[in-house]
Amino acid sequence: MQAAPRMLLLLCIATLLSACGWHASRLSAPGARSVGVELFGIDVLKDRVPLRDLEPAVHAALSRSVSDMVDLPLVESDRADVVVEGRILQYRRRGGIRDKENSLLETGVRVQLEALLIERRTGAELARSSIALWSGHVVGGPEAERAARERALASLADRLVLELFAQASYEAPSVAGDLPAR
Repeated sequence: MQAAPRMLLLLCIATLLSACGWHASRLSAPGARSVGVELFGIDVLKDRVPLRDLEPAVHAALSRSVSDMVDLPLVESDRADVVVEGRILQYRRRGGIRDKENSLLETGVRVQLEALLIERRTGAELARSSIALWSGHVVGGPEAERAARERALASLADRLVLELFAQASYEAPSVAGDLPAR
């Protein structure tokens, strides 16, 4: 393709993209200049055994998602304008697919998180989301479960950040004094 037709094609694509309102931008919260991520708490159901050190893994996944998707600097939560906080509602292993000899071939984990976006100064809840996700894996020892857990946490963190900041952006009060009580 020669240079002139290529430039014309690129110009047409750019015009179409700008005409349809498409744009690439990162998320934000109205009026906020920084964001923090709290270490999540954990709710342990009587019939479920907690996974050791799950809280730091959730914190790391959420911090990565906030850094990647939010257009605010990530700072310590006690200095942030808005804070993502929440709790781990469930971590559960499941049975799975078995062969003819009843040997386990595939299994998985279910993780459920609840998160809130809080305006730190007033304690007002700007957004809330709760998401659960199954992540399957072929039986292969503790590394297979760890990889499934990491996939689940990365996906959950991305979805929570998208939902929290979308809610905060679209449902933002018009006046700072009108923030809902927590």
